[in-house]
Amino acid sequence: MKFLEKYESYLEKIRNWYVVIFITYLLLSRVVLFVNIISIPANSMIYNLLAVSGIVILVWDFFTHFYQFKSKENLILVGFLVVCAISTLLNIQYGLGDNLKTLVWTAIQFFLMFSILHVKDFTYVKKMLSRIMNITSIIWFVTTVFSLLQFIFVVKYKADFASYPRRQGFIDSRLFGIYSDPNFAAVTSLIVIVFAVFICKNTTSKAWKRLQLANIVCQLLYIILSGSRTGHIELTMVMFILGYSFVRSYCLKKNIKKYYVKGLVMAVLLSILSVSGVVALQKPLLSIAEFGESIKKAILYDDDKSGQVDEQGNPIPPEEEEEITLDREDVKEDDISNNRFAIWQGAIDVASDARIFGVSPRNLIPYALENDPEGYIATTGYETHSGYVALFVNTGIAGVTVMLGFVGYMVYLFVKYLKVNRKKVYQDEFIICVCVVAIVAVSAVMLLDIFFVNTFSAAIFWLSAGYFTYIAKSEIKKSEQ
Repeated sequence: MKFLEKYESYLEKIRNWYVVIFITYLLLSRVVLFVNIISIPANSMIYNLLAVSGIVILVWDFFTHFYQFKSKENLILVGFLVVCAISTLLNIQYGLGDNLKTLVWTAIQFFLMFSILHVKDFTYVKKMLSRIMNITSIIWFVTTVFSLLQFIFVVKYKADFASYPRRQGFIDSRLFGIYSDPNFAAVTSLIVIVFAVFICKNTTSKAWKRLQLANIVCQLLYIILSGSRTGHIELTMVMFILGYSFVRSYCLKKNIKKYYVKGLVMAVLLSILSVSGVVALQKPLLSIAEFGESIKKAILYDDDKSGQVDEQGNPIPPEEEEEITLDREDVKEDDISNNRFAIWQGAIDVASDARIFGVSPRNLIPYALENDPEGYIATTGYETHSGYVALFVNTGIAGVTVMLGFVGYMVYLFVKYLKVNRKKVYQDEFIICVCVVAIVAVSAVMLLDIFFVNTFSAAIFWLSAGYFTYIAKSEIKKSEQ
């Protein structure tokens, strides 16, 4: 439509800033302190504003770029939305409003975050990634430093967050910090490490490079102290990818033969170093916390209550000091999954009668209460705690089949890219996107992520997957010319 196309340049700027603002706000929404400062009602209002704005941009795109929605990857994602809509209609008696909201957020992630139909050239990808990396790294650096200070002085408390008390500071042998969840926070810290590494690699500012090096150290410390086993595993994976990529690039630039062997050796060494580093640093970090707590008590409290009496004249016994440890009590030898296996089995049992189209994106618990009232999900009220289990339970075999088609196409592009660039240096942006996609994809095994959630990690996953798709398709097209 010519009338709409006339204002395309304005819309492009609006769209770009929408993506940046959207991702930034999702990041800040993981900070309990931030959400409590602006208040829960204001937080909900901002989300509604983002949703309405996203719908308006999507409608505009539908009329001005409809032909580009016909790309293979977009058609697959449209097919997935259709499956979600069918599942919603089949389960409408259990609830409609939350499902419609989830469909809106999913469409925004698919066609504003992932969709490459707006990417005009590689410069656009570099500019957008750089902007997002800089903003993300600054915000997460400040909040992580604040959280690490809570560990040093063993600060612990609970704060209301969406009408639910959240643990904050260093509590239950884990550093929650000022984040809503240490597992998601550890995943975000790892993404920030990837961003910081490439900022250091490409910046010409020494001050900015030093800040990012400090950022990397802080994020590594948080991952160790968070007690997130998913974070520890992913740290090893990222070290492997970065180690191989950097050595491979160095060897190709210097015309060194057998770069793949040297790259693999470095990747393995960095992986081993990351595992040993997590273990080796725990004791020194605990010593720092013990020292910090002693300073805090000396300044704020009178620990020695010997000889003191209460109001009734009874002697006050000295307070028993709580041991500072990183050994989590909620992880038992007979249940290494921390109840996740039981949750997954319970969710799959609930959906046993709805295997084709599932129980719909937001109706697991209402469906369980009516159809499996004595089951694990109905009695505990737990969600699936896994993005992939949620995919199967919520959209059934139909949703899984469509997403397998999408994954298959992404794998095809990845392999094809590696083939056409087997003797070339991989673009930094390609490595960044692969790392981010891998981090979130692995975390979704143990966390509810990627599908049916509106989180920073899900949004950055789809954005990175979209840029990866653009880079891969561009390089493949060049090789075929």
